[in-house]
Amino acid sequence: NKINIENVSSDGLDLDFSNIYFKEIAINSAGNDCVDLSGGKYFIKAGYLSKCSDKGLSVGEKSSVKVHELIVKSSNIGVSVKDYSSIDLNNLFTNNTFICLESKQKKQEFGGALATINSTNCKSKFKDDPNSLIKFMSNDF
Repeated sequence: NKINIENVSSDGLDLDFSNIYFKEIAINSAGNDCVDLSGGKYFIKAGYLSKCSDKGLSVGEKSSVKVHELIVKSSNIGVSVKDYSSIDLNNLFTNNTFICLESKQKKQEFGGALATINSTNCKSKFKDDPNSLIKFMSNDF
C-alpha cells in the first residue's frame, strides 16, 4: 500500500521483472534515481519523489507503466522512459527539474520509447529522440 524511503546513497527503489500495483510511493533524497523500473508492468496511483540526484522515475527495458499522479521535486530529470518501454502519465507535477520528461533509446539492443501525458505543470524541457515519442493528450501544451 505505501512505500516510504529516505536518505539512500543509490537508487531509492529498484525493481526488475515485476508486476506490481503501488498505492503510494514516497521517496526523499536518493543518490541516483528515486524509482528505477525495468522489464515489467507497474501501476502507481500516487508518487511523491524529491531530491533525486538523477531521475525521479526511470522506466526501461520493455516496461509498461501507468501513473495516476506523480510529483517530482528537485531532481535532474522528472521522468525518463526508454528502450521499448511505455508510460501513461495522467498528472505530472514537477518543481526544480532540468528536464520534466524524456523519451529515448538508450541501449542499442532496444528501440525507442513512448510517453503519453494527460496533464502537467512542467515549465522546463521535454526531450525525445528520433526513435521515440512524447504524446500530449491535452491541447493545453
